[in-house]
Amino acid sequence: MKSLYLIVILFSCSIVSHSQTSWQFAQFQLDPYMLNPAAAGIQPCHTVTIGHRRQYTTLERSMSTSIIAYNMSTEESGLKKFKKGWHGFGGLAVEDRFGSTSSFTFSGAYSYHLRLRKNQVFSAGTFLTVNRLAFQTNQARLKDQNDPAFEYAQPLYLFPLFTPGLTYSSPTWYLSLSVWNLFKSKMSGFSNDIGSPADLERMIYVGAQKTFIADDYNSYHIGSQLRYTGMALPSIDIQAGWTFDQNFTTMLGYRVQDAVMGIIQFRFLRKFKFGYAYEYNLSAFSAVGQHTHEIAISINSCFTDEPFDPRRYCPAYAKAH
Repeated sequence: MKSLYLIVILFSCSIVSHSQTSWQFAQFQLDPYMLNPAAAGIQPCHTVTIGHRRQYTTLERSMSTSIIAYNMSTEESGLKKFKKGWHGFGGLAVEDRFGSTSSFTFSGAYSYHLRLRKNQVFSAGTFLTVNRLAFQTNQARLKDQNDPAFEYAQPLYLFPLFTPGLTYSSPTWYLSLSVWNLFKSKMSGFSNDIGSPADLERMIYVGAQKTFIADDYNSYHIGSQLRYTGMALPSIDIQAGWTFDQNFTTMLGYRVQDAVMGIIQFRFLRKFKFGYAYEYNLSAFSAVGQHTHEIAISINSCFTDEPFDPRRYCPAYAKAH
């Protein structure tokens, strides 16, 4: 029986360690920085994004992800010192929960943005991450909560994890590539380790988005994101939507062989943007969980009451430089 408990712990830790670097947000276009450090400071302002995603809500203990992200640019105060580029900085905190397992990730970000031509920017950056994985025995359904097998269920710590990223942005294109855990770090704990050391898989995100400008108020978007975790076939999102006056956005999406989704976002109080996404599961897991809800709020000091000029914005709904 103890061996069975150990296997459960190993399997749970492997799931949460996989998920902690491969979180998936339907609203990845709301703040591209959440998945790519190169987007830190791409706008000449401060940006804060808070999000929460709850997956398979019909399950008793559904998966959930909470995130808070902040990034800033030196462009406003320091661009005059640089003829072609500027720096970006940021922080990112993510908490994942799945059953009795949880992970907490904190990342610091640095990026450099190089102006290629007018309104075209190439960016490179990296996250430096520390991660804590835990199996919470007090939330597990055990026959004996004092079973000695679980005395080994100590938190595992991963540091450092490196995540480089690249982006290209223009008024009508946004391209993104990030590689999480580039050097495939190993899990290790401070005391009695279970399943440690063990390789942590490398995760790859690739995104592209195209904007079609109809007039001074209306623009249309089509985009895609590929997520490859090394543990399954790539996950591919395809989305298309419409934005009015930079104040209202609606989108429809399809995750190949996995889910369909609808997204709505609107701006309020000048600098705030709220987003909600609903996903309906089409995969084999639909038998146990069909519904996923996701909310996000972004605060961006760039937003003003000036008339919207779509030529000044990149497809990621941010000002192009």
